[in-house]
Amino acid sequence: MYNQFVCDAEITDETKANFVNVKGVTFGNGITQSQEKARSGKYSSKLTQDMQYGFTSYISEVGTGDQYIISVWKYANQSDAGLVVTTTDTKILYHFQKEPVAKEGEWEKIEIKINVQDNLHRKDLKIYCWNNDKNMPAYFDDLLITGP
Repeated sequence: MYNQFVCDAEITDETKANFVNVKGVTFGNGITQSQEKARSGKYSSKLTQDMQYGFTSYISEVGTGDQYIISVWKYANQSDAGLVVTTTDTKILYHFQKEPVAKEGEWEKIEIKINVQDNLHRKDLKIYCWNNDKNMPAYFDDLLITGP
């Protein structure tokens, strides 16, 4: 049985600090909510030079043998933005992915698959969208985390 956690950028908490999905799960950086572009609904997470980090989530104490698939849709207006999966010690795991695995209209799907090895056992994973482009905004929508 796999769990799925979705964040579609439609709802933020009262402070706008977090996105909240329909099940009440929170994702960081709700302040990036924007109506300028959207793949689904009315909103996405807009990242700029001043606000480089979008949807943020954590998976606590992963176990050896666990498998996770993390995907997000990025508006295809530029290329130096993508999805990151890391641990607090980036020497153990730091994966930045910006190349799409699929395309629908003006949106590109970025995906990272993680197979938890012994060196990640009981570590926490941090997942976030990142825009490293100093000139162009990046828009992300429909973050999906699938795992055990």
